[in-house]
Amino acid sequence: MSPLSRIYALALVFFLGLNYVTASSKPPRPLKRIAHPTTHSLEILPRRPSFSGNYGRRSFPIDEPTLQHTDSFRLKLSAFGDTYHLHLRPNEHLIHPAARINYYRIGPNGNSILSHTEPLLPQTVKAYWGEVIPAQLSLDRMREDAAGVWPRPSGKSELGWARITVHHQGDIHRGLPPSFEGAFSVKGVVHHVMTKDNYLRNKHHMDPQLLFDDMDSSLVIFRDSDIMSHQEYHAAQGLDSGPIPIPPQSCGHDRLSYNTNPYENAALRRPASAAPWYDPFGFLDTRDSNGTLVRRDDVAGGGIGSNFEDSIGNDAGCPSTQKIIYMGVAADCEYVTQYGSQQNASQQIISNFNTASALYKNTFNVSLGIVELQIHDAQCPNSADPANPWNVACTGSITLNDRLSIFSDWRGKKGTDGAGLWHLMSGCPTGTEVGIAWLATLCQSTSSGDSPNVVSGTAVSTSGRVEWQVIAHEIGHNFGAIVGLSD
Repeated sequence: MSPLSRIYALALVFFLGLNYVTASSKPPRPLKRIAHPTTHSLEILPRRPSFSGNYGRRSFPIDEPTLQHTDSFRLKLSAFGDTYHLHLRPNEHLIHPAARINYYRIGPNGNSILSHTEPLLPQTVKAYWGEVIPAQLSLDRMREDAAGVWPRPSGKSELGWARITVHHQGDIHRGLPPSFEGAFSVKGVVHHVMTKDNYLRNKHHMDPQLLFDDMDSSLVIFRDSDIMSHQEYHAAQGLDSGPIPIPPQSCGHDRLSYNTNPYENAALRRPASAAPWYDPFGFLDTRDSNGTLVRRDDVAGGGIGSNFEDSIGNDAGCPSTQKIIYMGVAADCEYVTQYGSQQNASQQIISNFNTASALYKNTFNVSLGIVELQIHDAQCPNSADPANPWNVACTGSITLNDRLSIFSDWRGKKGTDGAGLWHLMSGCPTGTEVGIAWLATLCQSTSSGDSPNVVSGTAVSTSGRVEWQVIAHEIGHNFGAIVGLSD
């Protein structure tokens, strides 16, 4: 198998490993249960000075009780009758050393203009990654963590992965519990944690109400197992007597010609092979005018080509050392409106990418990082700005596919900027479609094609209860994942 084919086979393996993630870019079904977690403790591990006698990159006192972005700690919380021990350390790959945020505002003429640019400093982002450890092994693991035992994860005692972004570590003297968001897995079941505000912002009308008997907690937690099945959702809608609709077997990705047509996308073409005995001079071979093979693999529309079968489960070809793909992320006016402010939108994006990165690190040994954020004003411009034509209000005349094309054209004109991909966070889904992406466009900074099918290294995700899963799904297509599985 060629290196290119192996990349796409590995991407397929990645998608097969996402059976707990919303496989098609559709909004998740309603929840049947939520809880408000109890946070028992946030225990910062002892800080160690450098051998030179200085604090090195930790320029604060070793005994300073305030959580820093370089700290490792244990987070202990309870929900659903269980207590979880999350052992966390800083995600040093999330923020590029030269990362920046561009903030936009509405000018006097009603158009969007650049307000100011700020550096996105690692010390302003408290994003962490780690593992969930069994209770009986947690103290020993803390001692190992404090001593700097490596590697992590050890692969011996972990119950699952964890990704947490801390908003506030809490204040025991004022009775304030820590505020944080993210996700963690326990024996394959993903648990989602979000603030009450964000839960209410993205709540489906059939999702459970907040529990008023536990209003001291500022957080909401739910598991993937708490999502209604298709049958439960059908019954909850009062449709018991009717037939249960067949779940969709593909996503919006499959309706884009570039993602399914081998004439347009080289990733769908089989690699050249030796001439067969019956056609030694290639007279019968099907090639385009440039001599490029166009015989397609069985990959479009959710089919799985047999040429990938021997590679499923084989991680040969994945990086043996840590790699990072730095991305640009833009938030349109409708997305910022959904989260109430530019600061909240930025915070949500950072949390999303910290969590989504777990799946890529665990599968490919590749982390997702951010090199640039573009955050627009919550007020939408009067008309599309030629400089940022994708930043427009929701309208029936512009679909999610249109936004992808417009965003791709913008990305191509932007040129080389150090971003391997660009991702648009929008507040404008189209019907039940909440995400869309171009296939196998990693590190493609130019654009090609004509409107409404301009292609570049881009994807679009929309606001929702499990945004990070939609983001992970769409970036999977950018990586070359060619199928999505119905859950």
